[in-house]
Amino acid sequence: PGSPRMKNILETLYHFGVTVVLNGHAHNYERFAPQNPAGNRDLSRGFRQFVVGTGGVPLRPLKIRQPNSEFFQAEAYGVLRLELYPHDYSWQFIPVKEDQPSDRGTGTCIAHKRPHPL
Repeated sequence: PGSPRMKNILETLYHFGVTVVLNGHAHNYERFAPQNPAGNRDLSRGFRQFVVGTGGVPLRPLKIRQPNSEFFQAEAYGVLRLELYPHDYSWQFIPVKEDQPSDRGTGTCIAHKRPHPL
């Protein structure tokens, strides 16, 4: 999901076959299923978005959970570890304290041909 002012950027990322998008605008951690720029689930060409705003400022709870949100937490500071490979990737949210919420998983990179210029 994104704000209206991000619409062109998200459309460009989608057009060029971006697989993962990182955001830090919100003070929490959230992971979304692959989706298109309109925010609709798209498992064949969609990009997975992560919001990683867990670096030190006060964390903020979520007011409204967006569609396709698969994991959310505003209880733990931490970092996102990404491992990127030619055909797949993995992620792990590592909280500062071991007993706090964590998240991990894997995804497949989008196979695509080079698009035509916009």
